[in-house]
Amino acid sequence: MQKDSLMVFADSLKNKYSRTELKTNLSYLIAMGLYHAKLARYELSRIMFTEALALVDKQDEYTLGKIYNCLGNAAFNVGQYPKALGLYKKGLGYFEKIDDKRSQAGIHSNLSQLFQLTGDSEQSRTHFKIGLSLLENQKNSASYLLMLHAMANVYGQNNFIDSALLLDKEGLAIARKLQLPEYESMFLDNKANCFMYSNRPDSARKYFGKSYAIDVALGNIKQQSDTWLNLSVLADMEKKPDSAKRFLEKSIALSREAGYKTGEVAALKMLGGIYEQSKQFEQALKIEKSFNAIQDSISSEKKEAAIAEWKAVFETEQKDQQIKLANVLLERKNIIIYGLSAIMILAALAVYYAVKRYQIKKERNYNERIHQREQQAAADLINAEEKERRRIAAELHDGIGQTMTAAWLNLQAIATNPSVETHYIELLDTTTTLVQNSCNEIRSISHHMMPDVLLSKGFIPALKALISNLPQHISIQLSADEKQIKLNNMQELMLYRVVQECLQNTLKHAMATEIDISINVDLVTLSLLIEDNGKGFEVANLGEYNGMGINSISSRVHFLKGTVEWSSCMDTGGTLVAIHIPI
Repeated sequence: MQKDSLMVFADSLKNKYSRTELKTNLSYLIAMGLYHAKLARYELSRIMFTEALALVDKQDEYTLGKIYNCLGNAAFNVGQYPKALGLYKKGLGYFEKIDDKRSQAGIHSNLSQLFQLTGDSEQSRTHFKIGLSLLENQKNSASYLLMLHAMANVYGQNNFIDSALLLDKEGLAIARKLQLPEYESMFLDNKANCFMYSNRPDSARKYFGKSYAIDVALGNIKQQSDTWLNLSVLADMEKKPDSAKRFLEKSIALSREAGYKTGEVAALKMLGGIYEQSKQFEQALKIEKSFNAIQDSISSEKKEAAIAEWKAVFETEQKDQQIKLANVLLERKNIIIYGLSAIMILAALAVYYAVKRYQIKKERNYNERIHQREQQAAADLINAEEKERRRIAAELHDGIGQTMTAAWLNLQAIATNPSVETHYIELLDTTTTLVQNSCNEIRSISHHMMPDVLLSKGFIPALKALISNLPQHISIQLSADEKQIKLNNMQELMLYRVVQECLQNTLKHAMATEIDISINVDLVTLSLLIEDNGKGFEVANLGEYNGMGINSISSRVHFLKGTVEWSSCMDTGGTLVAIHIPI
């Protein structure tokens, strides 16, 4: 339920019961606890759930598990991680008793986020995998969204930006489909962080703004403070200390209002560093005193001890399960050994298996040769196509183009001749214009088939020239570092054709208004992402869209020994093409 619905429900109970009776009404206490949590009033939320815990039937294990989970969330969101771990463990115990897998997955997703924030990526991934296995790929649920968000954070922190963005895109689509704005805000914030730490500040600001607008509408003070903190980091990266200070002061004020000590400590630490860099030592000293006072109250030694204790208990339980599994596997292995021993007595059967293995090997070699032939055929086809493009472009430019240009010049000469009768002048002007337009069209087609800028200046300048010639009603952003991109002539040509085909598809079919093209290079791979906000299509029916040039895109990418993925949906709109090429 959203906060407004929770308040309506609580008001309906207020009309039925007195103020004294409400203090012992379990439904009212739980509704108000959830309401305060959605507004980031975590201390009030904790009070309500603590009072509810005293009233709940001890046999009602489902409600007990939910209350402990909510109490854990309240502690987690104000940075009391050791306390949150203990509460989550109690809630998890109740859900395991009643075999509520979805609720168990929800707690594991919370634990994954907690360990991700404490810098323990291994534990974070462990809880993510457990939660995902409990959900059994039930994607239309809040628990699944929490798992996606936790893993997207892990990918982002480990600099797997493309993978994180793909998870964010999937999460946004599901959150919007389920009408869960608080989850939509989470994925928008994570997407903004990915852009910020991959040096795309404009895109980062755009998605921070979208996330912040949702948090303001929901009244989520804690998330608002986090957004101001992120914006201050972005301002600091852009060497704008005055803006960073203003943003940090807003973050600190909101953190104090929400009782969010972890956020306040992070903002104070950064603000003190900015004052120190600008040699404002008096202000830096004041900030340091505030920072130390809050830091002392958190008690880091107890936090580390409690987290270590949780990990020890959890890992012990995991090892017990692994021992049980190993025993089962050992029993199975013994059975297999006895069976193999009996089989080996039969020599004829052994010969049969030897012949079978030979046949399989022979078939595998045959399939590999077929695959190599198909690859060579694809390469020959692409080379022939590009060769034909060059021939046609040259004939258009050097043959027909020059002839048309000569005709145009002759017509101009005739039109300027004073002996031409007046009633023919208008006809000559019209004919001259038609020939001039034909010359321009022939030149445009020739350059489209084999652009001179690609041959003379390279891949990125050719893309910029391509984008500049597209219709002005569509906004196209290109993000790439030309100095990092080192490709051979064939790679540049193939990738240029891929981008050209993708843009053509978007213009013809998607009805998009925005296109983002991002090119990133690491040590061995070039990643090309093309995203639009168009109407989308169903990826499951990809085979039906051959007319959109998808086969052409796939064949060129496979020719470069790369991979291509499409992510799109007609319900949520937008299309993302992710291409990875070894270099």
